[in-house]
Formats: sequence, C-alpha cells, structure tokens
Amino acid sequence: MAVSLSIIIPAYNVVSYLEDCIESIMAGTYQDFEILLIDDGSVDGTGSLCDRLAEKYSVIQVFHTTNSGLANARNLGIDHASGQYVGFVDADDVIAPNMFEALVYCMGPDIDMTACRFRRCRREELDATEIPITHQTITNQTDTAQKVMTGGYGQYVWNKLYKAEVIEKNEIRFRKDCRAMEDMYFIMDYLIHCRKAVFLDEQLYYYITTDGSITSTFRDNRMVGSVYLDLPRSWRFCTEVMESFSHELGNQARARTVMFYQTVLRKLEKPDTQYIDETIAYVKKNKSALLHYKWGYKYYLSGLVLSISYPLWSKIFRRGLPQ
Repeated sequence: MAVSLSIIIPAYNVVSYLEDCIESIMAGTYQDFEILLIDDGSVDGTGSLCDRLAEKYSVIQVFHTTNSGLANARNLGIDHASGQYVGFVDADDVIAPNMFEALVYCMGPDIDMTACRFRRCRREELDATEIPITHQTITNQTDTAQKVMTGGYGQYVWNKLYKAEVIEKNEIRFRKDCRAMEDMYFIMDYLIHCRKAVFLDEQLYYYITTDGSITSTFRDNRMVGSVYLDLPRSWRFCTEVMESFSHELGNQARARTVMFYQTVLRKLEKPDTQYIDETIAYVKKNKSALLHYKWGYKYYLSGLVLSISYPLWSKIFRRGLPQ
C-alpha cells in the first residue's frame, strides 16, 4: 500500500505506554500513513500488545526481533518503509493531533526536512491537543544546522520529518555500534544532504520524561556507566559536520564536546586508561573554544587543570570516586 508517510516506532518493554503512543497517532488529523512497529525482543508483554494493535489498526505492521538495540530496530523500520517521508516516534511518547499534518504540509520539492519544537513533561502533566500553527521558518543548509544546534530543535530524530529519497540515496542509517546518542549520528549524516528545511515554532511532540531514562540517569546520577562514552564521541562527530558549514558552528560543537568529555570522565565509575588519554588529548587541544560561552568558563578552568595533571583534576572534580 503506497502511503505518504512511514512512522517508525521501536518498542522495548513499554507495555504500559505503547497504546497511548499509538492512539495519539491514530487520533491525529493526518491519516495517510503506515506505522512500522518494531518489537525489539520485549519480555513484558509488549510483543503481544503490538499484535493486538495491528489487529485493531490495519495501518500497523509489526516486526518481532531478538533484542538488538534502538539503532537496529529503527534501521529495520527504514528498510521496510514505503512512504515518501519518514518520521520516528518513541514508544513512550505522544504527539499533538496535528503534528504530522503540519510537518507533511510544509514539505515540498526543495524541502528535505521539517521540524517542530517539543515539550518535555511527565505523563501526569500531559495535555496533547491540536495546536494552531502560527509561524514557520524556511532555512538554507547552514541555517538549518544552526537551528538544530542551538535553535531549540535538538539533535533528535523524533520531532522531525525526512525524505525517504534522501535517506535511501545516501544510505543513511543509525549506527549499530552506538549505545547512546544514536540520534546525533543520524541527524548529522542527514544534514550533510539537507538542502532546505522548515521549522515550526509550536511544540507538537511530547517527550515524556521517566525515571531511569538515558537522559535523566546522566543528568541526575553522580556515577554512570560506560554507555555514556558515546556522548562526547558523538559530539566530536557533530563538530566535524558543523565545521563543514561554518567555523562558528564548528566552534559551538567543539565547546560542547570539550564539556561532555569532562563531564563523562567526571561521572564514570571506572574510567579506563584509553578514555582518560582520549579526553585529556581532546580537552588540551580544544579547551579554548569554551571561552566563547558564558557556561563554558568553569569547564575551561577544569580543562586547564586536566591538561596539567589528571591526578590533581581527579582529586578536585571526581571527589572521592574511584580513580
């Protein structure tokens, strides 16, 4: 069945949330779509729920796989997508009723991506209603990168729409060896080939914050595991892409990279020698980028100490964590 839009939803152990996600899409004002629902080896009844939802809604295709991670699940969805456009929704989030209608409407022959703002909220705070679209901005390639970097739209895949033609022509996929920040690599790979984009001011995607998520764990916990090694490395790749657009964008990304290298090193429970050396080398070379930003001063001072002595830096900034 030919459709305009393919919506890819990876689902892993989300039996309590998935139905709300699907119902928010099905109740939307745009109906020319298919849903590719990827059960990534769930063990909590999510797989059975996927099948029941597919029986209820003919637009849903279900794929059951062994657990292999978010990147592989999304790639499977891309491989089976038949729509002219591709969108992603996380299984524990919901969308405004007119999100996909607004994003598809703004697509055109020379528009390769559309994006809306998003709202972070807890489930009990949710009020997903139709939101009038009042303002849209058309950007060229460099301005698109700027919007994604610092305009409040973020390096996330789920509040944007993409052309399937651009994805397939350039063989853009999620990186299978990445355990975190999968979105960053995909977005950067896509931006390289994105000629123009349209950005909507309205918050049409609802990112539901939950305890234990990757984001909340990193933000709230004093110690984190090795999965977060991908965080500064993804920003390092972002720096390379941003530099190809402008030096200013490259510098912005470089400063973020220096910050995240230090933050991850500070929080890692057991940093290995290779990562310590990688962090010191990058920070030593690029710490001056932090001086351009008010939030960067403390990281610049931290970087100075790290460049001089890792043991001293550890005593000051790790404060009793394992060295």
